[in-house]
Amino acid sequence: MSALRHNMMKLFKNKRLHIVTHDGRFHADEVCAFAMLQKLYETVQPHGSTLISRTRNKDLINQGDVVIDVGQKYNPKKFLFDHHQELFKHTYQLANCDVPLSAFGLIYKHFGPDYIKHVYKDLIDYNSLAEKDKDDLLHSIY
Repeated sequence: MSALRHNMMKLFKNKRLHIVTHDGRFHADEVCAFAMLQKLYETVQPHGSTLISRTRNKDLINQGDVVIDVGQKYNPKKFLFDHHQELFKHTYQLANCDVPLSAFGLIYKHFGPDYIKHVYKDLIDYNSLAEKDKDDLLHSIY
């Protein structure tokens, strides 16, 4: 389990997980990010619930446990995952190019391996894979 996921699950183990994203039109990146976080949250809180708020109001954004695709901050230690800053340059390195990260890309960067371990646990022993195979698997999904 990644240290970030461990910290997140420890913090939110006994409460409803509140995820905040932007209002207006929804996009695939925040939908996929929400789905991944929800699935991971279920691993420590099987009967817990998740609340999603859609807003651009800064006061409401600050109330979220995890903020995705809104707020103009990227700070994984504070669970802030927005990619809309002017100087944002985080990428996912693929074979011949760097792919700019979306909100889902940021969630995937930090939680992807844990997600694969959980969702595909009956099909793949992720921990026994060679590093190259892990990279290939992560790249094929992202």
